[in-house]
Amino acid sequence: MPMLSVIYNSSSLILTIGILVVVMILAAQYGLSHAPSVQANIILLFALVVAAIASYLLTDETIEAKEWLGGAIILIASLFTDKVTETTDIAEQTTSLNRATSVNAIEVINEARDYRH
Repeated sequence: MPMLSVIYNSSSLILTIGILVVVMILAAQYGLSHAPSVQANIILLFALVVAAIASYLLTDETIEAKEWLGGAIILIASLFTDKVTETTDIAEQTTSLNRATSVNAIEVINEARDYRH
């Protein structure tokens, strides 16, 4: 019987871990689908940096200079993501404002024509 309890405990642990992994993946995909594309790309690249640091800390793996440089470039890119997103948001707001102004101008012209007739 002790062997059955070990098998039961290990299989329930594996099932629990599997469910948690699926939930985490679904949550990440949902979050990334609602983030701007620039930020989503940086987040996915940042996962590589975290994985490299985790492998260094957990397995005593050595990280070469080019790997540190790549991680630094990804971190620097993440700092500039907000600036790119702000610029994009301003451009989108300006475009929608221009559309609204054009629509309002057309409506005013049409109302003036209808008023004359």
